Amino acid sequence: MDRGEHSFKIFDRSGTFLRRFGWYGLEEGLLFQPVDAQMDSFGRVYVLEAGARRLQVFSLLRPFEPFTLPGI
Repeated sequence: MDRGEHSFKIFDRSGTFLRRFGWYGLEEGLLFQPVDAQMDSFGRVYVLEAGARRLQVFSLLRPFEPFTLPGI
């Protein structure tokens, strides 16, 4: 989680960079003050944003459209 860049990065177990999600913004797919992220067994990444008061869902698998649950 990089709160300064309003993004988070995924690395494999050896530390190799795999993918980055987000950047500063309020639009879907962008992040505003992310505070926590969790990944499920299907490769979906759930990101909780304090600034936007929402939960966004991303996927390590492409193509995937992020979606938002507002009002969290």
